Amino acid sequence: MSFFEAEAHHVWFRIVPVSLLVMLRVPLLVTDEIPGGRLQPNKVAVRSVEAGFDAHLGLLWQFHRHFGVFAEYRFTHLPMDGSHERSTQLNATLETHHFLTGVSFRF
Repeated sequence: MSFFEAEAHHVWFRIVPVSLLVMLRVPLLVTDEIPGGRLQPNKVAVRSVEAGFDAHLGLLWQFHRHFGVFAEYRFTHLPMDGSHERSTQLNATLETHHFLTGVSFRF
């Protein structure tokens, strides 16, 4: 689960996106030791109920049967329109860019 926060002109947003993700992996450089492939690019693209957009692109290099390293880019776009309880109009677009790296353990 992830979340992000933003503040602009004395307005504070805390967004917790909830969406079903389907990740597509392509097994490349398949060996007997690593049948899922040593190199695994992945792609995820989801359009949410609130008309936002979430996209992930990544790459996993599995250097051992149980261990690998990965890098991933995530982009989120969320337009927001509405009003506050005191009739203040709200019109904003929130966008995030995340770069992740890490170690993967597969069992």
